[in-house]
Amino acid sequence: MRRVLAAFVVLLFVAAPAAQAARPSVTFQRKTVTRLAATGKSIRALPRGRAIQFDVAYIVRNTPARLRAKAQVFVKVSRGATVLRLRTTKATTSTGKWRWVLKGAAVRIPASFPAGTYTVRVWVDVTRGRTRLSRAAHAWHATVT
Repeated sequence: MRRVLAAFVVLLFVAAPAAQAARPSVTFQRKTVTRLAATGKSIRALPRGRAIQFDVAYIVRNTPARLRAKAQVFVKVSRGATVLRLRTTKATTSTGKWRWVLKGAAVRIPASFPAGTYTVRVWVDVTRGRTRLSRAAHAWHATVT
């Protein structure tokens, strides 16, 4: 009986830390920076019809490479029914500091967008398969000129 009890106590102390392992998490290293694509100059207002960049820096924690997790960055510029959505393709991620710059011909505010103040939301999803492991998001107001 003592052997069974001793074995149970040993299993309890060995299995408990594994069950309490830290969950994967993602946080922003800093707020997202918007820049003009041509010059790289940081901007506050989003110009219509010109290429821009969204520079996103984030930190992934407790995600070992063997987990084969993927990260994806989303940007949404919205005001009422006027919405612009941008997203990156999924990329393999693990614990560490990461930076993603959304840029290119497709990253521009259409000239048809009405000028005004918009809410810009940026979020990063870390997933494995179809299961979301973690999400971090932040938002701010920007003027579209």
